[in-house]
Amino acid sequence: MSELRLSAFNLNLLLALDALLQEVSVTRAARRLHITQSAMSHNLAQLRELLGDPLLIRGKAGMTLTPRAVGLAAALRRGLEQLQRALGDGPVFAPETATRTFVLTMGEFLAVHLMPRLLARLRVGAPGLGFTVVPVDRRRQAEQLESGEVDLGVGVNFERAPGVRSTPALAQRFVSVVRRDHPEIRGELTLEQFERWPHVVVGEGRGDGGIVDAALARLGRSRKVALRVPYFLAAPVMVAASDMILTTAELVAEHFARHYPLQLLTPPVALAPFAIDMVWHERFERDQAHTWLRGQVEAVLREPG
Repeated sequence: MSELRLSAFNLNLLLALDALLQEVSVTRAARRLHITQSAMSHNLAQLRELLGDPLLIRGKAGMTLTPRAVGLAAALRRGLEQLQRALGDGPVFAPETATRTFVLTMGEFLAVHLMPRLLARLRVGAPGLGFTVVPVDRRRQAEQLESGEVDLGVGVNFERAPGVRSTPALAQRFVSVVRRDHPEIRGELTLEQFERWPHVVVGEGRGDGGIVDAALARLGRSRKVALRVPYFLAAPVMVAASDMILTTAELVAEHFARHYPLQLLTPPVALAPFAIDMVWHERFERDQAHTWLRGQVEAVLREPG
């Protein structure tokens, strides 16, 4: 069909043609589109003129399609389905056949904890997918999400910027960690021990560890920070080889307790629970691939062990 002839069609006329070809009946086609029979008859007359073909003819067993109409039916149905997907939720995402690389931003601990489990989960069900993990850039995280440079952020304390959506993926509480053969702390951690024994804090500045310090200050107490390190992966290893105390997320503590001789204890100060969040840009809110990815990440984070 030439561009000139295509311009003579509107969407309603194409829908009428599809209904006529699928139902092979003016009456049923009219009922399918919730219009009157006379309106559908008018549509058929227009279509016959435009296409130069009767489309539906009467036979011994009722109405039947002409060869031209038979050739049009499947192609038109596919075209309308593609248009529906394009105007609706977009193409269907099939993880088992998809080939795509997702870019995730997270800290080094979450990369170590999450990514091997996620890859193992998807090895059979989505073998064509790949992942790139980039460090969290606090200054550019909203820009990265908006531009599509990063598909999904996983972690805590992400910026709440316009257009950025978030959801808690895993509830967390703080736990204190000491080595299993600590010279004094065994099974319970008292406030007096918490003050007296040295601490290791994960962070890059003097203000890091403020949640714990603020809780102690409300009690008129303080602690001795013997060491600050910028790496979550390093701190539990240092605790296992020393008498220091580390207060961290339970996910971190449980992960390292499976590999090192550590005790997990309840901190002797009240520390509010928090969540590991997933963040993304609102442009991808209804994107099928992105929705699927968020579900997979959340499922892996909530897996026990």
